[in-house]
Amino acid sequence: MKYIDLFAGIGGFRRGMELAGHECVGFCEYDKFAVASYTAMHLITDDQREYLQTFPLKKRQKEILKEEYRNGEWYANDIRSVDARSMPRADCWCFGFPCQDISIAGNCLGFAGKRSSLFFSVTGLIRDVQEEDRPGYLVIENVKNLLSVNRGFDFAKLLVELDEIGYDAEWDVLNSKNFGVPQNRERVFVVGHLRGRGTGKVFPLGETDGILALTTKESSAAVSEESNALAENARQVRETQQARQESINGIGQEYGHYQQLWDELQQNVDANGKVKDGYEERAAFITSTLSNALGVEITMTDGVIDKYGELKESIDSLIEKKRQEAIPFMFDQYKAN
Repeated sequence: MKYIDLFAGIGGFRRGMELAGHECVGFCEYDKFAVASYTAMHLITDDQREYLQTFPLKKRQKEILKEEYRNGEWYANDIRSVDARSMPRADCWCFGFPCQDISIAGNCLGFAGKRSSLFFSVTGLIRDVQEEDRPGYLVIENVKNLLSVNRGFDFAKLLVELDEIGYDAEWDVLNSKNFGVPQNRERVFVVGHLRGRGTGKVFPLGETDGILALTTKESSAAVSEESNALAENARQVRETQQARQESINGIGQEYGHYQQLWDELQQNVDANGKVKDGYEERAAFITSTLSNALGVEITMTDGVIDKYGELKESIDSLIEKKRQEAIPFMFDQYKAN
C-alpha cells in the first residue's frame, strides 16, 4: 500500500508503516531540523550519507535540506500551502496533527487553536482531490485528550468533518507499553474508511506474538461507552450546525428584504428625495420599517425624504454592517446555550 506521511516529524509513522511493508510516496513537515533528521534516517543513499560526512555538522544540516537528497520523493514544508494537485496518488494518508492545543500540558483550546486546527487543512486537501483519487484510508493520531477536550465536542467535530468528506471512522486508545515498548504512552488512533471502497475494519486489535493490545474485554466496554457518548456529541454538533445555517439563511433573507425595500424607495424618489405622486403611503411604510430595523432615523416631510443625499451614501453599507453584526451575535447565542 502506498501512503503519504503528513506532519511527519522525524518519521515515526513512516517507520511503522515501512515495517508493515508499505511504501511512502511523500511527506510534509514544517520544522527544518525535523526534515533534516527525517531525510537522514529515511531517504538518503549510502553514497549520499558518506558524502555528507565530509561536511562540518552545521553545513551538513543545511546541505541535507536540498531536494536532491530526497531522491525524487514528494515533499512539502507547509500543509497550509499545499496544492492537492501536486500530491502523488496514495492508498492512505497518515498524520498525527499538532497536539499543542489539545494536550492537557497545553492550552486546551482544541480546534480553536491555530496549531491543532491544522487538522482541517488536511480535510480541505481531501475535498480538493477527485473522489476516485482520494485515499481509501486515513490513519490519524493524537493525544488521548482529543476525546475529551472541550467536553468532547471537538472530537465530535472531527467525526462530522470526516463524515462530510466521505469517510466512516473507527477509533481506539492504544498504549505503547502494550506493544513491547518500555513506555507508558496513551494515544488515540482514528482510522477513516472511504465509503464505497470496501476497506477492512481495524479495531479492536487483538493479541499478536504474545503482545496484548489495550482492547481487552474491560477496556472494550469502556471504549464502547465512550463511543456512544461521542456519537451523541456528533449528533448534537450536526443539529447545531444545521440550526446555525438556518439562522444564517434567515438573517440573509431578512437583510436582503431590507435591501429590496431601500432599492424600491430609491426608484420612486428623485435626486433630491422627492417622492413620486401617489407613492407617499408606501414610502412612509418603507422609511418606518428601515428606521426600526437599522436603528437610524429616516423621516419624510411634505413628500420629501429628509437628508436623502446623506442617506443615499450610507444605507447600503449600514444594511451590510447590520447583517454582519447579526451573524456573530447569533453564534454567541448558540455558544451560550
